[in-house]
Amino acid sequence: MGSIRGRRTRGLAAALLLYTGLTFFVTWPLPADPARLTTPNDDTYLNTWAMAWAVHQGLTDPLRLYDANIYHPLPLAFAHTETLLPQALQALPIHLLGGGPRLAHNVVLLATFPLAALGAHLLALELGASAFGALLAGLGFGFGAFRNDHLVHVQTLSHQWLPFALLFLLRSLARPTPLNLTALGAFSALQVLSTGYYAVVTGFALGAVLLLEGRSAWGRGSLVRVLIALGVAASLCVVVLAPQLLLRAGSEERRSRAECAHWSARWTSYLDPGAAPALPHQELLSSAFATGEPLYPGLGPFVLGVAGLLLVARSTPARLAAVLAAVGLVLSLGPDVQLGPWYVGGPYELVRLSPLGASLRTPSRMAVLALLGLGLLAALAWTRFLAGRRGARWIAAAIALVTMAEARPAGQAGHIRHDAPLPEAVAGLARLPRGAVLELPWNDWEQAALYMYWSTSHWQPLVNGFGAFQPPGFRVVGLIGRRWPSTHASRQLRARGIRYVVMHLDRVTPAQRARVLEGTLPDGVRLLAAVGDDRVWEIAPLGAGPPLN
Repeated sequence: MGSIRGRRTRGLAAALLLYTGLTFFVTWPLPADPARLTTPNDDTYLNTWAMAWAVHQGLTDPLRLYDANIYHPLPLAFAHTETLLPQALQALPIHLLGGGPRLAHNVVLLATFPLAALGAHLLALELGASAFGALLAGLGFGFGAFRNDHLVHVQTLSHQWLPFALLFLLRSLARPTPLNLTALGAFSALQVLSTGYYAVVTGFALGAVLLLEGRSAWGRGSLVRVLIALGVAASLCVVVLAPQLLLRAGSEERRSRAECAHWSARWTSYLDPGAAPALPHQELLSSAFATGEPLYPGLGPFVLGVAGLLLVARSTPARLAAVLAAVGLVLSLGPDVQLGPWYVGGPYELVRLSPLGASLRTPSRMAVLALLGLGLLAALAWTRFLAGRRGARWIAAAIALVTMAEARPAGQAGHIRHDAPLPEAVAGLARLPRGAVLELPWNDWEQAALYMYWSTSHWQPLVNGFGAFQPPGFRVVGLIGRRWPSTHASRQLRARGIRYVVMHLDRVTPAQRARVLEGTLPDGVRLLAAVGDDRVWEIAPLGAGPPLN
């Protein structure tokens, strides 16, 4: 028994080492310098800020977590975006050791690759797959076109807790020990809190397994304890997400059916390797099946996953994997599922109409469940049809090499580069008395994500913000800022309680730049800093005299 456990432990260690090495290969050069390299993108900046805010506020004033420093003076502003609390928990040690927000974000992002692969690997072993079969499941779930397409979305890459939740659900149904039940609740909560998309996916996945396995578990007396564990985890998630759920329930804004349909997967998306295919056969697939939502898991996981459907009639694990794949597939196809020349309403429409789904516009992200099920089917197909046969090792080596080579898109290095340095004028806000900051220009609403990221250096209240939806009235502030530093603009901003105005002259119109460089300021406004193309002004509050120069 000890030798068997030792071999399993060594096998898992070797698999984890392989997955980690493959992560370096797929994401290079990001692992070479994660403290300075990044994928410059508004979503990257937003997510880096969100993780840093959750850590900052969790350490200083956790009861006011949702009173984020954006959209000042709006209360509970954190509810307008993803909170990324599990990711922030992972980032906490990095912050405590002195690492910056960018390093924390990148380490958490990179860790999702081997953890997702390891989770699928362990779940495949639990279902009876061989070691190489489990490796196929790990490769299909932890690497592939879907993950390459979302390198700027740490929340979308954070689906690593799903296979662990299903693993401990199966174990809890068979042996409801305190350890198994606690792990089930913990991994389920981590996945639900990672992003709204995976809250939906987790609910459907756990529900599907309970429907398949619940009857036999009832006879063993374990189902009630499992439901209690899941109920406790769900209650915790509801408490944590309450501000977001209340905001969505009380808002008339939600993603339209047409918008969700646009961001839905197609049947052929699972053969789409993305816009940067690495190998010749991927180029052929890309030219034939380009959909804009690449979900191709790799040659081995796809071909053997389809072959695994032959096992459904006589294998309980295969039926479970097939159900997971089918549920994920149907959800990923969005509110309108195409069947030949016809379209029928899909179950995603119910998700879209729910409070949790109001801000979710990309049904294709639900495909993680389909990819997990497909990987499990591939693992079981290898184990049943090929494992132990003559030449199996050579076939396995060929499949593994091709699948791993497919995992890195062409031109990856061009998307990863050193980020622009933090403006000195913005960093100087940390030394000023507390006051609301407006950064200009604020014409392109998404550029506010960069301002939010910069605010991690000072944590002053920020009028700018970026999220799923813009709160009513905040677009007006950006329009007023176009006339800065006019008397009218200063009066309007003063009335809104704004104390500091930061302007980046290299980003504004020539007319506004010329007006600023004239040097004429309205009463009650003084220039605090002029560093290169950046300016910082202070506005005297209502009832106060002009600030001293």
